Amino acid sequence: MWKDISHLLLRLTPPTTEEVDSSIGCQVLLPDGDETEASQYVAAWMPTGEMQSNVVPPHQVKAEGKWNDYYYVMFPDSFRILGGIARLGHLPPGDYIVTWSRDHGFGRQILRRCTFAIDSDGLFVEE
Repeated sequence: MWKDISHLLLRLTPPTTEEVDSSIGCQVLLPDGDETEASQYVAAWMPTGEMQSNVVPPHQVKAEGKWNDYYYVMFPDSFRILGGIARLGHLPPGDYIVTWSRDHGFGRQILRRCTFAIDSDGLFVEE
């Protein structure tokens, strides 16, 4: 049995001269091969609803008198299984691959890819 990790802050710091990009998203590949993304289902007024990114852009949150200068998202709290609306539950031990990307023409441009691990005791291990 492992401890429930529910508050990892994933962040991406853009160049200081770059404008805020609302298309930036974050995906995490789980050890079992499932893909997740930082988004939520918003029912709104449409019967089918829509997906909305949970990535917080720079200059949106003020802490200790300073605005955030990076994109961030909480893992796994703000993630769902890709292609569905289910949120993540307990996280299994293993390696996790984090991919930050943005819209680029007719596709997605990968901005950064990094990894972290959760050990068999449920502890975060940075790689």
